Amino acid sequence: MRVALLGALIFIVGSTEMIIAQPNCPGDRYLKPVFDQVYRHHNVLYGQAPNWSVPYNDTDLYMDIYEPIGDTLSKRPVMIWAHPGGFLLGNKEVGDMVALCDTFARRGFVTVSIQYRLGYNPFDSQSAERGVYRGTQDGRAAIRYLKEFHSIYDLDTTQMFIGGSSAGGFLALHLAYMDESERPESTYEVGIAPDLLCLDCSGNDYQHSVDPKAIVNLWGALGDSTWRDQQDNIPVMMIHGTEDQVVSYAVGSPFELDFLPLSHGSRSIANQSESLGLPYELIALEGEDHEPHGCSNGTFNAEPTEYWQLIIDSVGDFYYRHLEACENPLSSDQREEKDILSYYPNPTSGPLFYRSRLSGLDLEIYDFTGRLLMQQSNLGPSGVLELPREIDALILLWKKDAEVLHRAIVYPAD
Repeated sequence: MRVALLGALIFIVGSTEMIIAQPNCPGDRYLKPVFDQVYRHHNVLYGQAPNWSVPYNDTDLYMDIYEPIGDTLSKRPVMIWAHPGGFLLGNKEVGDMVALCDTFARRGFVTVSIQYRLGYNPFDSQSAERGVYRGTQDGRAAIRYLKEFHSIYDLDTTQMFIGGSSAGGFLALHLAYMDESERPESTYEVGIAPDLLCLDCSGNDYQHSVDPKAIVNLWGALGDSTWRDQQDNIPVMMIHGTEDQVVSYAVGSPFELDFLPLSHGSRSIANQSESLGLPYELIALEGEDHEPHGCSNGTFNAEPTEYWQLIIDSVGDFYYRHLEACENPLSSDQREEKDILSYYPNPTSGPLFYRSRLSGLDLEIYDFTGRLLMQQSNLGPSGVLELPREIDALILLWKKDAEVLHRAIVYPAD
């Protein structure tokens, strides 16, 4: 174990962390801002799942997807964030989540802020455990959705990361380290409360593995640190105040309320990881309480503290070291075909003119839920596309012989 003292910080890295080759990235991509603008696809529906209370009606699950405008890579790594709020409050548009998504989208990631189910009886230990489990199911559904529609969003599904603040940290940790056999008894049928079903039996029916490449926990916790066992080798970086009174840095009940279930904080998870030789990093903020970056439930009440830049720098460096590649390998002919089309005007409120070097192309137009809106076949080298008068962002996939040659986004005019 390597320990470095940095002023009020203790930075601990598991001694057995694998040596990771640095990705071959162009310029400062992923480390510094390389794009001037970011487009947010607002309220993308990724699933539906039952509410926590009677009559257990389904609620819609939404995410916001941020991508850099002008990016030409055909496979981009994905950084998912889950908001704070104790599984009772909060939303995907709180200040720190938006800032994280915008910051890292400008560096070249596709970033995602997810809304997950909220609500439980805060005076009932079993209800609290069910609240965490529902959030974990929703995080897994979000990853399955993004894998299902990876071609629509130009995503590299082998390089997906998830992190969260407070309750969002709980979500990321449980998603990575709680197995089906470890789900609490409270998540089965309890009185009139229904069985919450398996980890991947909620939200949507897409069949994909949930295997993030690495995770980040900002002052969250795990129901039991021993749930991280020998096969749970997903690397984790944790940032946590040693005097956190909301989520214990070691072992304790949230808010120091004994009637809530015990949770194992970053120190306990680090100890378990160290004992098993599993990869982890821990940045302990000596003497700091919950959300030390200047937020309350994700909302900045004043200027961010010095820890905000620490979070940006640490998360950026951690995820960068776990990237494997930056570009989808293409032949020279394929690279030439990626530039076959031009469009104007873009943004637009209706007609879109296009010009191409090829003819006989097929076109598919999607919205950002993955819904096919329009198909046209055997198009000429130039023409006009009549789009809806009031459009949201649309995705155009140009194909030849069923192979995608070009992807473009059409943005709505202001």
